[in-house]
Amino acid sequence: WHVLVNNAGIIGPGERRLTVDGFEQTFAVNHLAPFLLTRLLGDLLPSGARVVTVSSDAHRAMRRGMEFDNLQGERRYKPFLAYSQSKLANVLFTYELARRLAAEGVMATCLHPGVVRTGIWQEAGGVLGWLGRLGQGLMISSEKGGSYVARLAANPALEAATARYYCCDREVHSSPASHDTKAAARLWQESEGMVRPFGLER
Repeated sequence: WHVLVNNAGIIGPGERRLTVDGFEQTFAVNHLAPFLLTRLLGDLLPSGARVVTVSSDAHRAMRRGMEFDNLQGERRYKPFLAYSQSKLANVLFTYELARRLAAEGVMATCLHPGVVRTGIWQEAGGVLGWLGRLGQGLMISSEKGGSYVARLAANPALEAATARYYCCDREVHSSPASHDTKAAARLWQESEGMVRPFGLER
């Protein structure tokens, strides 16, 4: 199997924080990092390879789509806004990647693995963090969430699945905003500009 799983993710604290490279950390970890890694590995993904990106149903909160004038919380910052926008970016990136790699036979899908009991909630700020920590007992285990990721990565029955969104083990429709092809192309272009200093060629 040739599989790339983009699974790193955070929910930011109550205040806006920047990485050492000057990016808002939620956007950097949840979107820019997997975008850059996938692009750098692009030539190593043969026909039949799969790229699985872990998103979240939180992307549905961005009903009006990406806030391109506030991609990194420059104008206003709230932890859930930053998280939701980064998760919408995951879906837009997946669909755009699927379009761009269709001719090479590379599959790109994304999923919401459920609300998983991980350390992500320990660093979350505001009401979101409080609710996350309070609801730990209602969340699924990391093993269960991981099984849904593994299914997309390795199930032979899904070898032709691409540009799709799953909730746990079911294919579902992602939000209307996630199907905005112009927004996906713009996000791709802007993301390339941000990460180009880190070795990405056009």
